[in-house]
Amino acid sequence: MRQRWNTDTERRTTFRTGTLISPQWVLTAGHCAVGVNGTTEVPDKIRIGSLSMSGGGTLAHAAAVYPHPTAKLEPCGGGSASYCFSGVDLALIKLTAPVKQRPLVPASHIPALGTDVRLLGWGVIPGPNGEHPAVPDRLHEVTLPTSPADKPDRLTFVDKVGRGNSPGDSGGPNVVVTPAGRRLAGVTSGGIVYPDGSHLSMSTDVSRYLPWLYQTQLG
Repeated sequence: MRQRWNTDTERRTTFRTGTLISPQWVLTAGHCAVGVNGTTEVPDKIRIGSLSMSGGGTLAHAAAVYPHPTAKLEPCGGGSASYCFSGVDLALIKLTAPVKQRPLVPASHIPALGTDVRLLGWGVIPGPNGEHPAVPDRLHEVTLPTSPADKPDRLTFVDKVGRGNSPGDSGGPNVVVTPAGRRLAGVTSGGIVYPDGSHLSMSTDVSRYLPWLYQTQLG
């Protein structure tokens, strides 16, 4: 069994990543799901259980999207025409029907500092010879140890050689191995590439929001 819980969500021409956490529910990043004025962005298609974006697995559809209640997209202010996200960066997508793939169970607690965590996603990768970055067809992953975080609900990963998440990885799973098996520790939120080439990847700690996850699924 390899990443049966992995999903990619397609919203018009934009791709994001998510995780199947129960037969009819996918967890992704809140900023992938909220629109302006309190609207939600519903993905057109969700491919579940495939290592390829273009085929395989199950092609599912969304019935509804539930961003965390604090998630919102608002004008950044200061005369800028841009919009800024705030709140808990999580959203649940309810599928129109359950799927057969095995879900990935959310972790019950945040990984200890220095724990190896696998970050997975379909984010863009650099093109050869400095060409424009391209969206890969195959799922990519990197394993990094957790670093000190600046917020209690955040997982942080710092890599001096530039490994980490990229645009399109948002919402992707951060997987940790526990005595009970693989668990979903975090959901990819964003990242920063510094001038020296080092990379900071940031994710939301899933365990902190377990009550919301379960209450939303129960309706």
